[in-house]
Amino acid sequence: MSSCKKFNRQCERNEQRYSARSADGGAIYIRKRKRNAAFENISEWLLAFKAYMDAVLIIYENREQELNTYKDHINELCMKYEFAAVMRYDEERRVALVMDRDSTLIDRNIEAEGKSFDATTARKSKDGWRRPMYTNTQWFDRKEICIN
Repeated sequence: MSSCKKFNRQCERNEQRYSARSADGGAIYIRKRKRNAAFENISEWLLAFKAYMDAVLIIYENREQELNTYKDHINELCMKYEFAAVMRYDEERRVALVMDRDSTLIDRNIEAEGKSFDATTARKSKDGWRRPMYTNTQWFDRKEICIN
């Protein structure tokens, strides 16, 4: 049996730690980290989308505006709706994109919107997406701070 097959069998049996030995006696140990596949917040999604964008733009340089527009769209939705609803929409949107190669992320997808956002979708309260009011807008030396 080849060493690759042995490694694969060992990985199937041991879910926590994998190891492989090379012909020269060296060994590689890989520890599996438990982690949810789902994003917990928009910050994690933005980091992952940035990595996705970087990879896509290597091959398709002309898609930068499309990807930036979609990123902004998802960010705006997160200000209005609960994060879980926005992630359902994102998944539906990307599946629709794969199924129809002539579409782009900029194109509106009524079906994905209907599945993810309806009358029962939890909205954030308007207080939750307004800017906080800062009462103290001066530095310690009494110069005013410009807050836009």
